[in-house]
Amino acid sequence: MMKWAAINLCSRIEQNLIKTILLQEDHVKSETERAKEPVDFTTLQLHNLMYEKNHYVKAIKACKDFNIE
Repeated sequence: MMKWAAINLCSRIEQNLIKTILLQEDHVKSETERAKEPVDFTTLQLHNLMYEKNHYVKAIKACKDFNIE
């Protein structure tokens, strides 16, 4: 009888430990997502500026290559 009580206790401890670990994992994931938001925003701004720069560089090149006779 004592053996089953010990096994039951160990099982409950294990379940609580797993639940705690999963909750911590969710919390860390949330913190990571929150921390990534400004980086993602800045990266998007950078990509937009690079696209715009490339557009202007191509336009300038097209103007320089235009022959007027």
